[in-house]
Amino acid sequence: MLASANRFGLIGCILGLIAIGFAALPMWVLPTIFPPPPASSVIADTVVDIKDRLAAKITGATIRPSAPRPPSKLEYWQRVCSIVATVLGLAALAMGVVSALRREQWRYAGIAACLGVGAMVFEILTTAMAFLVVGALVLALLQVVGLGP
Repeated sequence: MLASANRFGLIGCILGLIAIGFAALPMWVLPTIFPPPPASSVIADTVVDIKDRLAAKITGATIRPSAPRPPSKLEYWQRVCSIVATVLGLAALAMGVVSALRREQWRYAGIAACLGVGAMVFEILTTAMAFLVVGALVLALLQVVGLGP
């Protein structure tokens, strides 16, 4: 049983550790469980779609919107883990604040707050890195087609 003097801080630390785990899960564990499609097939599909759109634009034909593809299991679980990590990170941060307001030991409050903020920062940084990678791929495809800088 938790000591009543440090209850909120300890709960916040546990939630923060779980949040860090959920933040790291999509990067290292989920791709081994649900392997993504090969990059060559994704690139080939994208190039064919871009080529068809360019041909339709040049000939003046109407451009049909491509059918939206359903998210894969990997994408679904990545979203779930991201949401859970963010919510648990916020909960750990809140528990750290409550622990500090109740004048519990500052170590527990500080660790809970740092773990919560760390989980949320990890989520933001991985999302930013994903945007950078997608941007680099789009730029490379545009250069292959001849429309890039």
